[in-house]
Amino acid sequence: MLKPAAAILTSVLLCCLATNLLAQLDHSLPPPEQAAAGQALAQKWRDSVPAESAEYKGALKIRRSEAQTETVPIIFRIIIGQPSWQTIYEAAPTAKLPGQKLIIIHTPGKPNQYLFASGSKPGDPAGQPAPLTNDRAAKPFAGSDFWPSDMGLDCFHWPTQRLLKTEMRAGQVTKVPESRPNAEGGRRNAESSTPHSALGTPNSADSALRTPRSEFAYSRVVTWLEKESGAPILAEAYDRNDKLLKQFSIKHVKKVKGHYQLQEMQIRNAKDNSRTRIEYEFEKE
Repeated sequence: MLKPAAAILTSVLLCCLATNLLAQLDHSLPPPEQAAAGQALAQKWRDSVPAESAEYKGALKIRRSEAQTETVPIIFRIIIGQPSWQTIYEAAPTAKLPGQKLIIIHTPGKPNQYLFASGSKPGDPAGQPAPLTNDRAAKPFAGSDFWPSDMGLDCFHWPTQRLLKTEMRAGQVTKVPESRPNAEGGRRNAESSTPHSALGTPNSADSALRTPRSEFAYSRVVTWLEKESGAPILAEAYDRNDKLLKQFSIKHVKKVKGHYQLQEMQIRNAKDNSRTRIEYEFEKE
């Protein structure tokens, strides 16, 4: 049995060792290296493709301030194709909300494309999806705190990507990229109404399917990714005044069909003091 003095010395040595290990894990990248590392990490996310098609049921659980939690059933689909693949979110109509449907088309090397449909009144089905307009990109999906651009992880398609550092977060070693919606890292004119195509060219021939201008709502997004797997742990989205707007807490992530999928995630809207939890029912593999 250790004597008191020896026990204290051992505790001090262990604390020093733990502090040194954490200091080694917490590492900021030199500014000249941040852009290249950030672009490589974002491209890895953009080009990740599920192994096969799949369908899962789940629910949005929405709590506005101190109000009672509202549940909206959803169906999540993955449809594999070449060269593009799709993720589809379909929210069932409820007594308070119309049905809604969001289709996100992912193509390697190109921004996401979005199609959206909504019923005209509570209880109505979603209807036929059409290209998502800019004014819908930063509006709630099915009454939740999630925007369509959140569900498409659109921030990884923005021009400015920087890997800021590696640090311990939630007991895990994480990489911390920062995404900004323009090359200068500043703000875009939120009043602009000029539509941009998926390739970023105004009024081009392929403008039938446009990438929504969600960057009008966010000035930057900081994400914490588990170092080895790349699975997200936490994300923070800031408004155009650089104030925290949303915090995404990823509770459970599961590798499904060769692709990391969110099994449970909570989003807190700091502005509206509301929360939404999204849960999926995944079969055991």
